[in-house]
Amino acid sequence: MSIRIRKTKKGLRFDAVISKTISSGKRKRIIRTFKSQNQAQKFFSDQKNKINRQGLASVDDFIFDADISFASAFKTWALKYKNPHVVNSTRANINNTFIHIKKMFKNIKLIDIRPSMIQRFFDIQGQHYSKETVNKRKSHISLFFIFCIDEGFINKNPVANVILTARDDLKRPEDQKVYSIKDLRTLHDYLMNKTDLTGAERIILLMSETGMRSAEARALTLDRIDFANSLLKIDRSWDSIDHCFKPTKNRKCRYVTISDNLKNKIQSFHLFSEDFIGTNREGYPMSTNAINKRLRYLADDLKISVRTSHALRRSYASLLFEQGIEITAVSELLGHSSIQVTENFYLKLFPENRNKANIQVKKLFNNF
Repeated sequence: MSIRIRKTKKGLRFDAVISKTISSGKRKRIIRTFKSQNQAQKFFSDQKNKINRQGLASVDDFIFDADISFASAFKTWALKYKNPHVVNSTRANINNTFIHIKKMFKNIKLIDIRPSMIQRFFDIQGQHYSKETVNKRKSHISLFFIFCIDEGFINKNPVANVILTARDDLKRPEDQKVYSIKDLRTLHDYLMNKTDLTGAERIILLMSETGMRSAEARALTLDRIDFANSLLKIDRSWDSIDHCFKPTKNRKCRYVTISDNLKNKIQSFHLFSEDFIGTNREGYPMSTNAINKRLRYLADDLKISVRTSHALRRSYASLLFEQGIEITAVSELLGHSSIQVTENFYLKLFPENRNKANIQVKKLFNNF
């Protein structure tokens, strides 16, 4: 929606341009021309209010009817019901799923989708992508069809009995998702002893000792640190696309303890109360790409394994498990929505901890 000003032989003309996508997937534009900007603005506002009264999320919403394509319906669902409530990475993953749906199904109607078509879609996906990626796309499409069933658009979920295949050679080995304790200590000690840290290095140091998510670490400002009790308050994350604060992934606030050495290091940064720990040239928090790029440089310089910034979080969890800290405490420190998340992923990532516990239990009852 916009107001366009153009010159004509009769003088200035003001066009109120309103566009939306109809059920066929085509764009429909409504253009009205007025002699004054006030008249154009009034028409513009009236049309916007009319759309809002219809209960649509935006003027770009599709209308669900018998002729809507599977791809168009999926896009509508994503824009209205998913994108406003998920983090950027999830939004990007859903958009990738939409791109593959559009490529495969083109203009096939939603009501014409059959389980055999969906199975064929995932057979092709499995030939090119890892199990993790294929599972994500199955989750997106299944949630969409459940929504369609609840709304009465279709009767059955065509994804219900789909069989997934995937390329095992594309799966990253588990040991590449985490730093070894030796490498983590090498990285941590180097940054702790370095005098002038870059913005990315400050974030890396912070993540290595707290297990914060990248978006949480980038959102941290000095007023979120309780120096008297050596505690970090983690209650928000940073959205690099919209340049604004957003809630944490589980929308909860948690507190994480830091060492006296890290506390003193942060105080040496000489930041003001609302300053970010690490910023770029524009004054915004460092991007994840910039942090990962710096990590690759440090890995090469320190002769340690190359890992992403998220590996710092996993390594933090590994270190806590190795020290015998209970899984409930680990789950709380990591900010997981439930202990099941910690169990399902981190115990699978570090099976040696479960094996160690099994050996201890066996030894206990052998001597009981």
